[in-house]
Parts: sequence; C-alpha cells; structure tokens
Amino acid sequence: MTIEIVQEADRHVAKLSGNVDTASAGVIQRRVGPLCDAEGAKGLIDCREIGYLNSSCFGEFSKLHHSCALHGGALVLCGLDDGAHEIMQLLGLMDVVTVVSTYEEAVAALT
Repeated sequence: MTIEIVQEADRHVAKLSGNVDTASAGVIQRRVGPLCDAEGAKGLIDCREIGYLNSSCFGEFSKLHHSCALHGGALVLCGLDDGAHEIMQLLGLMDVVTVVSTYEEAVAALT
C-alpha cells in the first residue's frame, strides 16, 4: 500500500493505492492522523486505487473521522468499491463517516 498526501486548497488529500491489510491500517493512522489533529482540518481520503481493503481499516476511518470532528473539521472518503461500501453500511459507519462515490463529490462535501 502507498499513501500520497497532497495539499489542495484548504484540504489535505490522502490518496491510497494498492492492497490495504491489517498492517497497513496502522500506517494510515500514523500518516493521516496528524493531519486531522489541526483545528478545522479538512481531509479527503481517496480510495479509488485500492485493490483490497481489510476490515481493520474501517475502524481507522472511523477514528480519523472522530479526530477531525473533534477539532471542528471534516473527513470525507471517496471511491470505495461496492463491497467496502456495503460493509460500512452493515457496520453502521455510513451514519458516522461521510462517504461519497466520486472525487468531485468529496471536494464538494468539504466546501
């Protein structure tokens, strides 16, 4: 798995690619977590290039969302495949984390 973090306007974008397994989930928290700790932080996690997403990542996404919200910011995920989207629904995370289909929708949700 690779994570590319870029600054776009007033938001940080974390572009995930490759297979995200249990070991990678912790890397997401370590790399993206500090970006959510700033006051008013806006974050976008781009999942369009993920091949495999382990279930442990859903907890990490929830933690990141909570951290952004705690500091008056927001976190949006985009590009999850249908299977990951369904798992988030089953876990009740769709009521917690903002998930949209496209990158453009994610940008709009943060403006």
